[in-house]
Amino acid sequence: MSGKMTSLMAGYQPCPVVFDTPKRKSFAIQRFKGFREAIRLLWRARQNRAHLKAEEAYNEAIRFHSIGRFKEAEKFYGVCLKLQTDHEPAYTNLAALYIERNNTDLAIEELCKVIDCRPNFFRGYYNLGLVYQMLGRWKDAVNMLEQAVALNPTHFWSYMTLGEIYASREEYEKAISYYEEALQHTDQNQAVYIRLAEFYVHAHGYEKSEEYLRQALRIKPMPEIYYNLGWVLATQEKEPEEVVAMFSGAEKRKKNFEQALFNLALSQSLLNQNEDSVENMIRYTNRYVKKDDKERIKYLEYLREVNPDNYLAMLTIAELHQEAAQTEKAIEVLKALLAAKPNFTPGVEKLADVYRNMGRYKDSIRTYRALIHYEPKNIKGYLGLIKAYGGVENYGAALPVVKKLLELDPNNTQIHYQYGTLMAQQNKLSLAFKHYRIVASLDPHFPRIQTRLKMLEEEMEDQSEETRLGIQSSGFQRGKS
Repeated sequence: MSGKMTSLMAGYQPCPVVFDTPKRKSFAIQRFKGFREAIRLLWRARQNRAHLKAEEAYNEAIRFHSIGRFKEAEKFYGVCLKLQTDHEPAYTNLAALYIERNNTDLAIEELCKVIDCRPNFFRGYYNLGLVYQMLGRWKDAVNMLEQAVALNPTHFWSYMTLGEIYASREEYEKAISYYEEALQHTDQNQAVYIRLAEFYVHAHGYEKSEEYLRQALRIKPMPEIYYNLGWVLATQEKEPEEVVAMFSGAEKRKKNFEQALFNLALSQSLLNQNEDSVENMIRYTNRYVKKDDKERIKYLEYLREVNPDNYLAMLTIAELHQEAAQTEKAIEVLKALLAAKPNFTPGVEKLADVYRNMGRYKDSIRTYRALIHYEPKNIKGYLGLIKAYGGVENYGAALPVVKKLLELDPNNTQIHYQYGTLMAQQNKLSLAFKHYRIVASLDPHFPRIQTRLKMLEEEMEDQSEETRLGIQSSGFQRGKS
């Protein structure tokens, strides 16, 4: 894999990651085990009327909270907490209500009360850490979240949030350590693999990034995973065939995946898949580059920067110059191409055609002869040579070329048409008519062939009439003398 390839590639693409949020758990003030324990606690709750009223107020608060009636919810949470000052779920939900109303100061107060109520329960520390994270108070957030994982070493969300905090501060080694710990405590493996792969890219740990991307791809194929795996492999200058396959997979699976199409063209050029590389780069420029010939040419030149032997890219650049009526530039590019690769016959043919279209017939004849030298059976080369000879009215030189062509391809309508035209120009009308008839029999819809036949018939009739009249006139004169 070329270092030039990696410098030109579009970059690593963020992959959409969606974590399943934690399931909401029903709150229980006291936990119990077994039927007898349940009966005992229910009996005790009935004896504690304040506790029952607190629960009624709490449930009413939940009802109002769930339908967005925050004032009523706040009121009933307050009633609950007056009746039972250590009601941790009420403090937690009240804090959530304040967050929803963008009152973070009050939310922090309520979460501090949660910690006071249950200092050995991780959730208060975790929730307070989330609020500090939201406010950008990184040190406070990290402090709370680390206390949460100390109390609950298997809490995935605390590890993940710590990882995200360090990633946002570009401390990727710490982010990786927390995410790899989180990986031990979740079944949401693909999302974690994707984030770890991205962190390792930032930390230049491309082998580990590749490892995690492959694991993510096995779980569920996603276009961004294909793309990023191709990018990581290319960056490591590994497996060029797989790089092409990955970029191709990404481009096929996501509509208008601009970066995938661009990198696909580059990687195909590197792998000498020149025709595909040019085709895809043209697709890219047609879709995403402004309609400016200079810009389009610049992108095709990238293919040659990756692979100097991509002569098809040079040929396409010459064609773009020709389309823009920059004929001299087209000739300059084609000459440079043929200086590097004299026997690149598409380039030789293009240069010969350009010369002929410019009326530079001598240069055209010389170049067509070179083409035939490299490819003795190149039909287009012979046809172009015939037209070039016609341009200088050297029909005698054109005739053996036509005969050679008829040997190579006796059923080619273009050859018969050119032969017929040459014969007509030499006033050999019957021979011209013969070859035009062959054209019409091979392709009745050949452009203008019926018109040509009709014109020849009329001309041959006129000649025949003139000949007949000439003979009669000649005889009359002899009789008179």
